Amino acid sequence: MCEKGNRDTRPKRLTITIRLPGRYLNFYIGNIVVLVPVFGCSSDETALRIIQGLFPNRKGARVDCSDLVYGVGTLHCISQQQPASEPL
Repeated sequence: MCEKGNRDTRPKRLTITIRLPGRYLNFYIGNIVVLVPVFGCSSDETALRIIQGLFPNRKGARVDCSDLVYGVGTLHCISQQQPASEPL
């Protein structure tokens, strides 16, 4: 998890004082790539290396989720299936 003290100092559009679920386990596994959420923390590279090691036949790619995490989820959460709608 990315601790507040490790965050970068980039200006943010929104300041929030609650703890957010910035977790590296919310990665997405594609056919040829694994998308790994990063948060501008010192532990980002370690997380990428570990997750990449679990999927040696896929390329690991960083995706900055610093802003996305304000929706209380990142890559895996937003890639979930959507129910089909009724035809109009």
